[in-house]
Amino acid sequence: MAAVDLRAAPSLARASDDGLARLAAQSSPRRFDRGEFLFRADEPVSRIFLIVTGRVAATVTSRTGTMLTFHVAQAGELAGHVSIFEPGGHLAAARALSNVTAVAIPAKGYLELLTSEPPAALDFARELAGIVKILNESMADLVFLDLERRLARSLIEDPAGEVVHLAVNQSDLGARLGATRQSVNQALGRLARRGFVRVESPRVIRILDRDAIGTFIEGLDGRPSGSIPGT
Repeated sequence: MAAVDLRAAPSLARASDDGLARLAAQSSPRRFDRGEFLFRADEPVSRIFLIVTGRVAATVTSRTGTMLTFHVAQAGELAGHVSIFEPGGHLAAARALSNVTAVAIPAKGYLELLTSEPPAALDFARELAGIVKILNESMADLVFLDLERRLARSLIEDPAGEVVHLAVNQSDLGARLGATRQSVNQALGRLARRGFVRVESPRVIRILDRDAIGTFIEGLDGRPSGSIPGT
């Protein structure tokens, strides 16, 4: 793996050259196959990872084995750093959704940099605030929106435009929405029958009526947002 600029990580963008050089000297390249875990929940936080290529899902699993994905990290993002102050270990697991290349950064070195360089510490705090906002929005969606509306929101929030290329398969998408693959497939079918989208392939969805989808998500189509079509 070619040398990677650690400044790609938002919390390291304003770190000093000397600080980054010390951290880079302690870091090492890593590769993970699709489906492999970078780390699991509750494991000691000895390393965090800067994603160079590929996608990594942050997941939590219930006692019954149900998995929920609350974030998918891509190139330039760190994985594991939100648990840096947690003595009980990683708060979530990190699983490769594709083949992944990453830089393993020692947690101790990263923490030392944050504590010695206020700009980096401030950027870290800002990043945590953004993560909390995303989690709050996700929790609200799980409580107030049924699966069909959660799926519709995830589709129109994709920045790609009218043709959405899903970055994950329907099983992984279900884990992100708190549902099974079969339930996601059925919800996609209902959105298509409404004329909101057209499913062009398992991973390619065309948005047909963005405004109508927005109205539907807000529950302004004559049906309470918690109700499920056909019931």
